Amino acid sequence: MEFENRFADLYVKGVNEFLDYASNNLALSSDIGEEDKKVPSPCNWCNNSRHKTREEIYNDLLLNGIVRSYVRWIYHGEYKPLLKRSRNDLGEGSSDDIFRMIHERFSIGVSNNDVDDDLDEEQQSTEASLPKYTKGTKEARIFENLMRDAHKTLYPGCDEFSKLSFILKLFQIKCMDDMTNKAFTSMLQMFKSALPKGADVPSNYYEARKMITDLGFHYEKIEACEHDCMLFWKENVDLEKCSICASDGFNPFGGLRSDYSIWPVFLVVYNLPPWMCMKQSYNILSLLIPEKSGPDNNIDVYLQPSIEELKELWEMGAMTYDASQNSYFHMLVALLWTINDFPAYANLSGWSTKVYKACPRCMNEASSIRLPNQGSYCYMDTRRFLPTDHKWRFSESLNGRIETRGPPKKTSGTDILTQVRDLEDMKFGKK
Repeated sequence: MEFENRFADLYVKGVNEFLDYASNNLALSSDIGEEDKKVPSPCNWCNNSRHKTREEIYNDLLLNGIVRSYVRWIYHGEYKPLLKRSRNDLGEGSSDDIFRMIHERFSIGVSNNDVDDDLDEEQQSTEASLPKYTKGTKEARIFENLMRDAHKTLYPGCDEFSKLSFILKLFQIKCMDDMTNKAFTSMLQMFKSALPKGADVPSNYYEARKMITDLGFHYEKIEACEHDCMLFWKENVDLEKCSICASDGFNPFGGLRSDYSIWPVFLVVYNLPPWMCMKQSYNILSLLIPEKSGPDNNIDVYLQPSIEELKELWEMGAMTYDASQNSYFHMLVALLWTINDFPAYANLSGWSTKVYKACPRCMNEASSIRLPNQGSYCYMDTRRFLPTDHKWRFSESLNGRIETRGPPKKTSGTDILTQVRDLEDMKFGKK
């Protein structure tokens, strides 16, 4: 990277070695499509912001040089696992993955010789202080059933699948290929007929789902007041009427009509590389809000469970498995920001994005006028953002006056806290 002559043999050799590493390692360890075969270009012009082919990057590095500070190739597969798995393949060592999934499901807290033997001495000593489930409890029974299904072969003489790994494989196919529950049941019944005698296969979708639910793949359904006042959740789970407006809880899926919309809330893991963090397989569907017209400003009511979990992960954290290090670590989670359209921005922030003061950046200093003939609002005075000596500031041809003001003052965190400090007694709901 220090070469003045970028066409020298040593520099060209280094470029080719880098491209060999980048194209081979990143193609194996990421989800970049085989059809593009493009990787980030680390030249001084692109600075890893553009994906290009090997030939294009080669030309870039010769003409523009490489970013000198780019010494750890994090955008090109360094410190990433080398194994690539196809989307419908549990991969080699899937048995180890399944035992690890069971282990994670129970927070490494169930005392069981079969699992403890698989852990190295360092992990056992680290995890010895974690709580253990008492034998005979519901959690212990679930754990024992999962371990039994993980060890049990699909049928006598089968070395490829255990009962549990076979069901997980089928559910992976179901999810990836959008298979209906009815089709999944039909497939299970076909397997029961086709496999050798003694094959242990669930009879229908619901029996199979029970197995993966025990593994932690489940969701919690929470009833809500029809006026968005409250959730029937935690200490209010057994209430029959809303404690604020006295209406009943509702279930939009209970009737025959389907005139409702769905508002999804996703969590995106931002400490993954850029080419992975926005992939669907790495996004977490945290919440689904079914409503006829959307929760609007009362979305805060529905966000309570997610906010509570995020606060717990920030304050307490959770033991998490690091596949690259083959060990567990104590993970803490922070919410960095939200991504949403402009109307949803108003719902989340509490600042109206309509009429005179619609700009959440300018806030009270926003400049706008109402067009008398159209009845809509127009946001003017953008010249205040120009440099103070810009010629357009001194022109009266736009609105009949010159512009001497500077841009609106940026609101600080202290200013925002001052604005919202009196909102503690605010009541939610449409009534």
